[in-house]
Amino acid sequence: MESFRVALPEIQGTRMVVHGIHGDTTVSASAYDVPRFMEVKLDHATRVLRIEFGYPDREDSTPHEVEKGFSVLVGVNSGKLLGFVVKEFQKPGEVTVGLIRVVDQQLQRATRENQRLNYQTIRDVVQNKMEKALQAV
Repeated sequence: MESFRVALPEIQGTRMVVHGIHGDTTVSASAYDVPRFMEVKLDHATRVLRIEFGYPDREDSTPHEVEKGFSVLVGVNSGKLLGFVVKEFQKPGEVTVGLIRVVDQQLQRATRENQRLNYQTIRDVVQNKMEKALQAV
């Protein structure tokens, strides 16, 4: 199994405006909801790609298959995205597009603000860092 780690020191987390009856409030992701690194692992024999995000805290994950060939690893307590499993890895560009689609689906289902902020932060990481990391494995 080949692996590649990408440090994410510049990732600040997403901000969003929440509209309320007393006006608008800007909220941002907690430091615990912003990944510090991304680790990409590829098993060449099975073509299974595993992507994990490292956070300041540790949490068990549960896998959820969201579409054929793509599973998300979701934190059991926080609901944040801890990683992805991609079966039958082929081309980095196709995987990046697929992961963005998967994150967008999860973003639409998110029920809490901290989840939405975490998912948007992960989407930004996937969009800006994933293809380069996939080319390294």
